Amino acid sequence: MSCNPGSKTGNIAQNLLITRAYAKLYIDHPRIFKWAGMAAFASDMVGLGIASGKALDVYVDGTARSDGIWESTKRMNATDLDNMLIEGNKAVYRDIYWQHLAYLAGGVDEVMKFVNRMSMPRKDLLADGWTLISRGDKANNAGLIWEGNTLLLKFEQMVTLQKVYDRYPALSAQLSYVMISPLPMHFAPFRVTNPGGNIGLFEERWKWIATVLVPEWKRLDGGSLATYVRLVYMGKFPKSVACFAD
Repeated sequence: MSCNPGSKTGNIAQNLLITRAYAKLYIDHPRIFKWAGMAAFASDMVGLGIASGKALDVYVDGTARSDGIWESTKRMNATDLDNMLIEGNKAVYRDIYWQHLAYLAGGVDEVMKFVNRMSMPRKDLLADGWTLISRGDKANNAGLIWEGNTLLLKFEQMVTLQKVYDRYPALSAQLSYVMISPLPMHFAPFRVTNPGGNIGLFEERWKWIATVLVPEWKRLDGGSLATYVRLVYMGKFPKSVACFAD
């Protein structure tokens, strides 16, 4: 049986489908869906983290059983990192992916019908973002398209992911030391741009994203064959996954 990203799947399988969904949006519509391409790489990087966390779960389970301290059939959570990555991955997909489908179905008017009903802060970023994307799309103006996509990214970071970071303040501070760019062949550690900074704080995280990651994504979007091939691969795999409860 195959699953859609919103159905009940395991977290690793769901991450693969979310990454595929983003990559396919970009590959099918590279001129306008800039956010989706960058989101595909970010989701792919999150998937590596989730997979690592699951491997650690297995180790912890085995250790607990061998030490004779297993008192429950409940699955042990090895780290908050696993939960944080999963929550963020699903939240971004839930909040933003559908807007792209609405735009394809009926343009900016279709998106705004639903955005106007949202009870979320800073939805003005979404309204302004899609308005700029629509204007750029009609006029074939890359500058407006990029400006609009950047506002979608800002909403993602300021609203959707900030809620996740706020739930894990200590872990967010620790991640500041190891956070690197999700873009291919682009190391760009967060702490190089923000010495002593905290990735959990929106202003400091956004400075890194806006001044380091977005310019690099613009460069790659401008004609990197290796990047395009990787996105094509992510957009085709997996074809389907087995459904099972988390």
